[in-house]
Amino acid sequence: MSAKRQPRTTHWTFKLSPLPDELLSSWLCRVAHAHGMTPHAFTTLHWPTVAVWTRDIDRSAADDWLADVAEAAGLTLDAVRDLTLRPLMAILAKGGNQEGSDHMRGNSPLVLSAGVWHRRRLLPALQFCPICVVQDEPYFRRSWRLATSVACTRHQIPLRERCTACSTPVSPHRAPAGRMLECHDCGHRLDLYASDRSGMAPPTTPSNGARGFLTAMDLQRRFECVLIAVNDDAETPAPAKPFHDEDAFAVLRTLISATVSKPAHTKLREALDDCTPPWRGIEHGNQFEKIGTQERAQWMETIACWTADWARRFAHGAVSAGITQRTFERLAKPAVLAKEIKRLKTGVQRKRKPWTSILHDATMRKLKRTDPAAWRQLRAARILAGKAVPP
Repeated sequence: MSAKRQPRTTHWTFKLSPLPDELLSSWLCRVAHAHGMTPHAFTTLHWPTVAVWTRDIDRSAADDWLADVAEAAGLTLDAVRDLTLRPLMAILAKGGNQEGSDHMRGNSPLVLSAGVWHRRRLLPALQFCPICVVQDEPYFRRSWRLATSVACTRHQIPLRERCTACSTPVSPHRAPAGRMLECHDCGHRLDLYASDRSGMAPPTTPSNGARGFLTAMDLQRRFECVLIAVNDDAETPAPAKPFHDEDAFAVLRTLISATVSKPAHTKLREALDDCTPPWRGIEHGNQFEKIGTQERAQWMETIACWTADWARRFAHGAVSAGITQRTFERLAKPAVLAKEIKRLKTGVQRKRKPWTSILHDATMRKLKRTDPAAWRQLRAARILAGKAVPP
């Protein structure tokens, strides 16, 4: 998105004010629908050389393009920038060892990853409350993009991130004009259940694992309080360690990374009596920011129970799960967490013998240059003798 790329029209015909906590993508969708167009057609009309929807604009929109949007909408650049996730990402990355401030590269800590492929969204990055979008004017909140958000604290129900009929990730920018709450893939209304196409059945707190869900929602509330306090430069209202200051999100991300191993996580939940069984685990290699709401809720329940009686339960759970200082070796260690990590066992470092393949030693390299036929013969002999296999 170059600064030389200007919109075709200076101002839009219909100018909609952003709603509280609204996402940039949600606001653009509403503006496009107000003009009787799909979001893709609307942005193509005004920015014909910019592929707006082939990237996560809520996370990585450039300032020059945001300035164009602000001018067309009659808003200030700061007002449009506040619709993105950048202000939240700056807070979430504090105290960590990840480049959270570099919003143009990779994933951001504790921000749901969209898995953008052309205009498709392969991962469920956009969550929503099926009651909020019906009771209020339909729009999507910034807070619903956070990985720590697993429930609507207003209605105390789990957030959704997929169509209940076809399980397609929510992508309002691909919905038909004026129908932002329709699944772009199957046409099913997102605020309905798969078994109810006539009207909305009010969801309730799930009966299975309800206690674990409420535990995760309580931890979510604590992070929301910290986020508001840090954003407003105020004192954190809940001084409960270890999530009591601006390092709370770095502490959470470190504890998540420390419990990514399924065997260790299972042992940890078994040691914590108040965890709701069973732990289903996650697919190997999946990050916290790339999994669904239910999996994240269980993970947050584990963290909440592990840190409930700081720091006694932290030490007890770490010993039971075999978590040592070496587990945190390459992770960020904020002060409140580093103090307790030092009290854990050091851990065993595996001693590995250095191995240099005898297929590439000085003799073989010289022979390969001077006599390729002899080199091939010697190389085959060593392989057959098993001498090239590391000890």
